[in-house]
Amino acid sequence: MSARRCEVTVRGAVSQRSLGALVWEIFAHALYQRGQLPLPYPQLLHFHSHLAEVPPRLRQEARMLTALHELSGHLETLFSLSHVPRVLILLGPSPMSPLELYELDFHELALGGSGDSLCHARYSRHVFHSLFVQNVFGEPRALPVTSATLLLWAHRDCGVDWFKPKLNYKPPNRGRRVVVAFSNSLEEPLGTALGQPCEDDCVWFQAPVAIKGVLDSGSGQGLEGLMDGTS
Repeated sequence: MSARRCEVTVRGAVSQRSLGALVWEIFAHALYQRGQLPLPYPQLLHFHSHLAEVPPRLRQEARMLTALHELSGHLETLFSLSHVPRVLILLGPSPMSPLELYELDFHELALGGSGDSLCHARYSRHVFHSLFVQNVFGEPRALPVTSATLLLWAHRDCGVDWFKPKLNYKPPNRGRRVVVAFSNSLEEPLGTALGQPCEDDCVWFQAPVAIKGVLDSGSGQGLEGLMDGTS
């Protein structure tokens, strides 16, 4: 099955730190959009932060939030250690047999330092607008509850120790596949494009935490009650 290709063009260079933050935001959004989170991640986190004690029915959600928080911190570390020209978001029982695969391709995206890069909030809004317009993630909640895996293509000697190298991994061709290619619209791009990495220098790194989808156990209604109580 051939992959659907979508393109996102930004005007300006992007800092490495901002790129890592964007990957995290897209991953968290994909979990919600594909039915693995009962609420968008910021809303779910807000709801749980107001719980004095986690009731049994919400413990699975709480465990997932803990795993996502851990992943977020280590993702920031990896992007500070290495260029990451490709990212895979896989939804399904295993990385070898995903139901859906989303590839973020940053080969043509110019990077810059924090001083000459786009404001992250503005950059993120533009990217998500493009993703929504192109309907990258399809109809909401079209998948059964499953597992999510994040893999990143980075330098084999980048020094990261939390992500696990998968030396022989090759992205599968099965399932629904979408490639989102990022580039810049500058006539004279700032920074340096990530380019095509040498096959001998880069490997896939897999997040070791298991991100398992959860059913709605009442968080939505709980958040509405929380908002009503503060209004």
